[in-house]
Amino acid sequence: LGHSWGSEHDPDTAECAPDSFKHGRFIMWPYAVEGIEENNARFSPCSVRWISGVLENKAGACFTDSVAAFCGNGILDEGEECDSRGDAADPCCTSDCQLKPGAKCSDTDFDCCLKCQVAPSGHTCAHAVPDICKAASFCNGNDYRTCPENKPTADGTACGERGTCYRGRCQSFCETRGKAANLTLRPCICDNVTESCKVCCGQSHPNGTKVSCRPTEELLADGRFCGAGYCQGGVCRAYETTTILRIYTFVASLNINALVEFIRSNIVGTVVVLSLLVWVPACVAVTHY
Repeated sequence: LGHSWGSEHDPDTAECAPDSFKHGRFIMWPYAVEGIEENNARFSPCSVRWISGVLENKAGACFTDSVAAFCGNGILDEGEECDSRGDAADPCCTSDCQLKPGAKCSDTDFDCCLKCQVAPSGHTCAHAVPDICKAASFCNGNDYRTCPENKPTADGTACGERGTCYRGRCQSFCETRGKAANLTLRPCICDNVTESCKVCCGQSHPNGTKVSCRPTEELLADGRFCGAGYCQGGVCRAYETTTILRIYTFVASLNINALVEFIRSNIVGTVVVLSLLVWVPACVAVTHY
């Protein structure tokens, strides 16, 4: 979504890539984040500037009000009893967006509609989302139009990556550990590369200062950003910077013995490739002349 609106990845600056002591990275940070910090679901000031420029130029041509209802768009417009999104086989809704005989509602339009009738009390209309501390919601058996808002899961429920729920919010591993010790701890990346794939926590003080990150016994998940690259099996591995560099490294490492061994191991493929290199130009030449 951010790229479609014209935003680049966030640069590694204090303004657009704050650390966990300042609520974490934003949406367009180029590496995976845990998703539980305040900024993880927000666009950075850099993204806002990029997106604003695009919207200022394009909004007038893109964002226009719909002037007429359209049966089949999945939206209940005025005069429609249902909208099956053009599905002719819908058991509840006709092709002209009216309820079929005996139907009180359409399952397509409402989560508390079941088989064209009001769903019974206790029917799940919104599934639990443990990672963000949301419990499942259930229909009341009276109103098909309303699915109650998800309630928060119980405090202490596991969420995210080793986090726990507290008052409807997923606290990180460090916050949970700090709370138990009456400290304000935040996740951070250890400066020592040998420790950067461990879960590291740092203490935040009221005056805004912080102590150095300290590693815990827990390891970061594979693929997580570790400062110099990505984590794999508890080890920080550097990224191979470009495709060209990878190809150059492969070619530079070749020698005659390795090439001969490759041909021996792939004799069929080698014969096919060499044959094509001879026959394709020959066929083109014969056809042309």
